Amino acid sequence: MLKSLALLLVTLVAASPPLAAVQAVSAAASGTPGNDDSDLSTSWVDRISPWHRDVTQWVDNTARSIDSFFGTEDAWRIDNESYLRLRGELRWDQLESWRDSELDHKFRLDLPTAKERLRLVFESDPDREDRGVETTLPRRSDASRQGSGSLFGLGALSRERDSRAGWVNRVQGGVRLRFPIDPYVRFSTKRTFDLGEAWDLNLDHKAEWFNSDGYSLDNRVDFARPLAPDWLLRFTTDAIWEEEVDKLFFAQSVTLANVLDRRSVVTYSAGITAESLHSMRTTNYFLVAHYRRDLHKQLLYFDVIPELTFPREEDFDAVFGITLRLEIHFRDIF
Repeated sequence: MLKSLALLLVTLVAASPPLAAVQAVSAAASGTPGNDDSDLSTSWVDRISPWHRDVTQWVDNTARSIDSFFGTEDAWRIDNESYLRLRGELRWDQLESWRDSELDHKFRLDLPTAKERLRLVFESDPDREDRGVETTLPRRSDASRQGSGSLFGLGALSRERDSRAGWVNRVQGGVRLRFPIDPYVRFSTKRTFDLGEAWDLNLDHKAEWFNSDGYSLDNRVDFARPLAPDWLLRFTTDAIWEEEVDKLFFAQSVTLANVLDRRSVVTYSAGITAESLHSMRTTNYFLVAHYRRDLHKQLLYFDVIPELTFPREEDFDAVFGITLRLEIHFRDIF
């Protein structure tokens, strides 16, 4: 176990916007990261900073070079939101013991001066990436989970960037890098409505087509409101339909998020998942806590995610599990 965790840490350090927790930490943080925004020792900062700066500059220069080719020379002067994110994790549960995941990656090149705002994307293709704790979401079909692979594509954003002012739309097309090459097209849209009395309604929808899997629809509806300056309450409904299995996957959850300080947040979730072919049936109940810590200036994060699930395949007996996750960002945030 310790050997696997050490290997994960070494891999991330030597080889190298997201969850609700990231947003909460970012919202809690004020101003530019300072000298006290790190848990790393000075020797570790001195060791990591040079190669982190080099990779970050490479990401930024690559994005601006491509942007100036498709757009204008203003690409070298205006803000650019390109980034590279690497994520690795170890997971343990009572059924499968310890296991580690492949290194998850997302590489997004922002092209803001192009006539139509474009983004080049190279990323892993996990189910429901950046949507929260995996067990709080519907379980995708075995076929979809086995059809993983990195995505490479070109995306276009709508001019509207504020979901409170209008629908924020994105179209993306490309290929999944595996053999044989798997073309795909994806459309997503999101909108936030102010319901009054501090309540927000958030709508997030996605439709996609993969040559290997066919069509799928992915929808999320949630109601959220702050309970106190450091607490947020959220009720979430997820529904996914897949053409390949012609099945609806469903999840209902309630979440409390607590900002502990300007670099730490914890969320508590409880809910139920279900699936439907001809009739709806419950597949799992879950209790999840998710602690996230900004280890170093909004660039290095560590997550601890204990969970208690009650899956149908285990006759709804309790199964305990825990996930350890390390995530590093290469981006210009200053």
